[in-house]
Order: sequence, then C-alpha cells, then structure tokens
Amino acid sequence: SPELQSMRALRDNYGIKHFKEEVEEYYEIAPSIVSGISSMENSDVIFKELYHKFIVPAHELVKAGKYDDAHTVYRNMVNTTRGYGRGI
Repeated sequence: SPELQSMRALRDNYGIKHFKEEVEEYYEIAPSIVSGISSMENSDVIFKELYHKFIVPAHELVKAGKYDDAHTVYRNMVNTTRGYGRGI
C-alpha cells in the first residue's frame, strides 16, 4: 500500500540518517511484534487499529514533508506495540 511504502521510506531514508539506533532496534524487535500480534485471536482488529491510529497519520505527514512529526508517530507506534513482542 502507499501508506506502508511511505513508512518504509521514512524508516529507511530519513530514519537511518537521523535515528540510526532506533532503526536498528526496529529491525531487531519488529518480527517478534508482528508474530506476537499475529498469534492473537483479534489480530485483525489490532492491525486495523494500528493502521488507522499510526500508519495513516504518519503517511499523511510524510506526504506533507513533515518528517519529524511522522517519525514521532512511527516511534510511538513501535513503543505502543513493543509489549506484543516475545521476550521484550
């Protein structure tokens, strides 16, 4: 989706230049977070909520050139979902 492409571009271009440690941490914890959510009975509800609460707003900020604000939304999403990861 265009929204997920925006998030990848934000992470892999802007994020890696300005927040390298966060991006490295993301790559370490993201698979566990996705796996943890996917294993839940209500995973579709959780993924939809994350999409509307974080991904869409961050995408709109990227489109507007507000990369700092988009990064804040993205970081909040990672911090919010961290607890779904196993062993984190």
